[in-house]
Amino acid sequence: MPDGTVKSLSIEGAAILQGFPSWYEFPNETATAGSIIGYSVPLSFATQLFMSAQSIIARSKSMTNRKRVRASVPLDSSVTGAVV
Repeated sequence: MPDGTVKSLSIEGAAILQGFPSWYEFPNETATAGSIIGYSVPLSFATQLFMSAQSIIARSKSMTNRKRVRASVPLDSSVTGAVV
């Protein structure tokens, strides 16, 4: 605050910022409830992280499959000059 006072966020306020539903019940001990909130990952962040990882994996598999197809195509001897 401008006058130097420090305000702390309530457990309920921190839970809302982390995306916990309003019906979620935390333990009565403040330290335990604070740890649960502090170690949690907001659902919106986890969803975006999963979708991004899924997309990267799909692209990686797609590129790997393309490399396999190219490697398995027999070379034409007229292009390589090899005598068969």
